[in-house]
Amino acid sequence: MQIKPLQAKWFPSDLTAEKKKDFESAIRNCRHILDRLTEILEEELKSLEADQKADYQSPSWAYLQADNNGARRTLRNLLKLTKLT
Repeated sequence: MQIKPLQAKWFPSDLTAEKKKDFESAIRNCRHILDRLTEILEEELKSLEADQKADYQSPSWAYLQADNNGARRTLRNLLKLTKLT
């Protein structure tokens, strides 16, 4: 299993190099929590993708589809952050 460097989004901009190293270590030590969060996010994404039937009879179908697309994009971005390997 290859260890990737963490994405910059994980770190507040005011961290010193030493604090950044400590923070990265803390994140990696919570791996079991991140793994469970990844599972939850993947379940939510699958649920949204399975539920994407457009109700074209509804006058607001385009808004519903846009909301669904935005939610899926957000979940995919969060998944990128939680997958450390």
